[in-house]
Amino acid sequence: MARRPLVAFFSRDGENFVGDSCLNLSLGITRVLAKRIALRVNGRLFSIEPAVPYPAGYRECLGQARRELEDQARPKLAASSIRLSSYRTVFLGWPNWWNTMPMPVFTFLESFDTAGKRIAPFCTHEGTGFADSLKHLRILCPKAEILPGLAVAGTEVDAPETARAIGAWLAEAFGNEY
Repeated sequence: MARRPLVAFFSRDGENFVGDSCLNLSLGITRVLAKRIALRVNGRLFSIEPAVPYPAGYRECLGQARRELEDQARPKLAASSIRLSSYRTVFLGWPNWWNTMPMPVFTFLESFDTAGKRIAPFCTHEGTGFADSLKHLRILCPKAEILPGLAVAGTEVDAPETARAIGAWLAEAFGNEY
């Protein structure tokens, strides 16, 4: 089993809502946070990618995401060689869409046996924090140890306070391991 943790995340590059504005981002907000966490814990980054990308427009994307949630869809993921069995600790990140994780994260979690894993959740949001996503994570991963989570507002991802928040989160969840 790998000693390095896995930092798996779902993020959407391109047009995103940040604060009061719709911006075109070269890197999605959750991707930026995942990279910061991976650097801090010396983790392997893994992007959860749907086989069919979401629409480029932010509103169209959220419309599709809402339909997927209502239908409890499990979008097919792009091919990957990731073996979750190789990792004991998984940092798992997503943007909060419609008060939960995007459906590709559900697909990802249902594709693996998470029994015995330590899952450290993190999310980006625009005011709702984790909402219902931690409840859904516990349902999807009943035999995993769900550690305390980190929720960061999208407007704060690059702020100096976020580096301190990451450090405090790691200390709470892992003691002096990271």
